Amino acid sequence: MPRLAPNYLQLPASEHTIPFVWAGDSVHGRWEPHVAMLLPVKLPYCPVTFFMQFDTGTPSTVFYAQKLNAIMKRYPKAITISDTTQRLTDFSFTIDTMPMVAKEVEVMQFGSSDIDVKGKKPIIIGTIGTDFLDGRIAVIDYPKQVLLTGNDLPADLKESSASFSDFMYAGRRILLPAVIKSKRTMLYFDSGSSAFELLTDKVTCESMALPNVAPFRYAVSSWGRTMTANSFTVADSVVFGSQTVPLRQATFMEGASEAQVQQMKAFGIGGMTGNKLFLNYALVLDTKGKKYGLVKRN
Repeated sequence: MPRLAPNYLQLPASEHTIPFVWAGDSVHGRWEPHVAMLLPVKLPYCPVTFFMQFDTGTPSTVFYAQKLNAIMKRYPKAITISDTTQRLTDFSFTIDTMPMVAKEVEVMQFGSSDIDVKGKKPIIIGTIGTDFLDGRIAVIDYPKQVLLTGNDLPADLKESSASFSDFMYAGRRILLPAVIKSKRTMLYFDSGSSAFELLTDKVTCESMALPNVAPFRYAVSSWGRTMTANSFTVADSVVFGSQTVPLRQATFMEGASEAQVQQMKAFGIGGMTGNKLFLNYALVLDTKGKKYGLVKRN
């Protein structure tokens, strides 16, 4: 496992409520509206609102070099980088209205240099990682499409009867205890795998699948690597603490490293879950106290 980089993000102590938008895409003729969760981002001396994907599968925030180069050519005061820039230092930006300073942040050679500032399509210039949640309380309120972050629980959750459970937070990875098919396991929460309710192994998928229903197979690209997803229709549930969450689809990937699959099993990790499983809930993550909870929203 690669060495975890320090958290170089400097966040304000105050609480912030950040709206997010969904990026959708056509997946082999089927429209999937929840491919990625995008947070609005502004750069200094630039009037354009850009976006960054919120990805808890990425421990550290990164920017995309090609996009930054294109922005610099159009708005020279917004940013200064060269073709060899690998990191930015003391870099200021805002996530919605939340001021941010990255003492250091990686610039990754990823994506294209196309930017259409007058178009309707979101311009994605990087990825917000789990360092954004580190040592804080975050509430991802999916029905309201807002991400709340601060050092305390919001008042409505304090007054609610929500129950909270322990979760594992190590290496800025979020592992949620869950029960699937009466078996206790851990699910890696990866908001970058947004459209997947449950990513697990082939045997588990086939055991949960509805009879006589063929899986939906399609190509998936992840950080430049292409794999084949096999999604099965299921009629099951996942239990998180006191909440039983309906499960309608389970997926396994062809092309995933067998060594990684076996390593996850050895650590008691039964799979991964993205945003789609929680669309009717607010997910509370206290990475400092290592407590989490799910609150059903009407």
